[in-house]
Formats: sequence, structure tokens, C-alpha cells
Amino acid sequence: RRSRSSSPASSAEVPSGARRTLKRAASALLCHSCEKSTDRDSFVTCDECTTSYHTFCLLTPLSVVPSVWRCPTCLAAECAKQKDPYGFEQAKKEYTLDTFGEMANRFKT
Repeated sequence: RRSRSSSPASSAEVPSGARRTLKRAASALLCHSCEKSTDRDSFVTCDECTTSYHTFCLLTPLSVVPSVWRCPTCLAAECAKQKDPYGFEQAKKEYTLDTFGEMANRFKT
């Protein structure tokens, strides 16, 4: 009988979840922009996807490493999400600028 090794013989035997974890860990070791691992003290890692960047490789360079930070990709995805109306329910009636002004004037009196 052959003894099983603690590490899989091929990548096909690695569960997909473990492969994703390894891929994420590898991406955190390199700057996503310049693909270098130098100047690790200036690395900032996304709190959402764990992608890392040098502070000086960002489109708007950072002077310090922030404690909470999102990468440009995750930030764009968050901004693209449909937002709930803030403070107001959606009106069932549509107004033109004139009709809204008339309604506002009636409200004032």
C-alpha cells in the first residue's frame, strides 16, 4: 500500500476553494499595478478582495497606509450598486419642474 502525501500530487486534486485561497494569497504578495513585491512597508491591501498595491502606484498616491481601504475595482463595484432612496420614498406621481414648484408653494402656505 502506498502512503498518501499530505500535499496533493496535482492541481486537479486541490479543491477549488483552496485554489481560490492560494490565488488570493499570491495576489497579496505582489502590487497589482507594477507586479513587484518590493517596498512591502508601502503596501496597502484591499479589505474586500485582498488585492495589494503600493501606495505610490495608485492613480492618486497615498501618503500613508490607511487602516481601512478598498481597491479601485471594489470601490467602483460599490459605487455602481443601486442605492436605496435616502430619506424619501419613491413618489408614485411624477412632477415637472413647474408642477413641483406649484406643489411646493402650496406646501409653504
